[in-house]
Amino acid sequence: MRPLLLSLATLLPLVAAEDDPVAELLARVKALDGVVDTIAREHADPVDRDRLWASARAGLVGALDPDSAWLDRGQAAVRAGADRSRRDGYGFDWRPEDGLITRVVPHSPAAGAGIAPGDRLRTIDGQPAADAAHRLAAEQVVLGWASPDGERTAPVHRALFADSGISAPVDLGDGVALVRIHRFLADPPEPSMDAPSTPAALARMLDPAWRALVLDLRGCGGGHLGAAVACGGALLPAGLPQVVIARHVSGNRAIDQILAADGSAAGSPAIVVLVDGGTGSAGELLAAALRHHRKAVLAGGRTMGKDTVQQVFLMPEGDALLLTVARLRDPAGRDWARGLEPDVPLDLDEAARLRGLRDGPAADPALARARDLALAARGR
Repeated sequence: MRPLLLSLATLLPLVAAEDDPVAELLARVKALDGVVDTIAREHADPVDRDRLWASARAGLVGALDPDSAWLDRGQAAVRAGADRSRRDGYGFDWRPEDGLITRVVPHSPAAGAGIAPGDRLRTIDGQPAADAAHRLAAEQVVLGWASPDGERTAPVHRALFADSGISAPVDLGDGVALVRIHRFLADPPEPSMDAPSTPAALARMLDPAWRALVLDLRGCGGGHLGAAVACGGALLPAGLPQVVIARHVSGNRAIDQILAADGSAAGSPAIVVLVDGGTGSAGELLAAALRHHRKAVLAGGRTMGKDTVQQVFLMPEGDALLLTVARLRDPAGRDWARGLEPDVPLDLDEAARLRGLRDGPAADPALARARDLALAARGR
């Protein structure tokens, strides 16, 4: 960095006028380098200049909004893996801040190792999990996790696995079905893989005989935007053409979009959508659209409030810029930056939700309450 700055300082004044944007850029870079110089010279401890410049770059992006970020090589590699088909990896979702495993895909490498929702990831290759997340881009890792049976460690190999981001429907009784969407996924890039997209899987499982539907979007942090829009169409009555599911607004008005889908549902069950603080982005998009078009009842807790769309821009040195490129609006043009407020607040227990994923709906009291709400909505 230092030689490059000295070269710019020498050459640019020869070609840039005083009021030229290039001269202004040079002045800004020189000023920042002066800050680095002062820190390196005066700080009580030895200073790593490269680390300072990397922090400055991250701070530049972080000042934009909470969802934009500078990704180092390891983070960029993990993100690239997550942005592929979500069907190539280890098959679990987790929170780095506390290690909580929020989802395990059936028949995935993680499931085969015995990892389950509600467990806590402790280590990756012997290092604290939060510090070693970049290792999940490797073909094999040794995972350490805590489960109700105690601490466990096992080698886990990366692999392809079938996942549509949605669980098979569960009968809650009295004609009420439960469908959980964990993540919105598009069609996999591997034609031979038996894993339809989330909307295709949803359309296949919908039954016209259902009186009511509990759509569980708790913990659904988003996924493929187009898949969420298509799920909206799958839940709207057949014959409705190009219904607005959401609006895509950016700083470049030329690429603003109306996100629409054709209705294709054979039946019209009453819908209760379960949401919580883990429901974000595309999950909020679908919840808002169903409340708008289907008069769906939102039950649970206030949602995450993520109404932004990010795009990854790879940089020459292997790191990446994760940049917010657009914001989402509901069919009426309203944002949900502060989260969607439920129509019926419920006392939610995340541990109970995860037990429900592990042990069945009876372990999650919120599902019984949602079932009652669905039957009441059907009776209106």
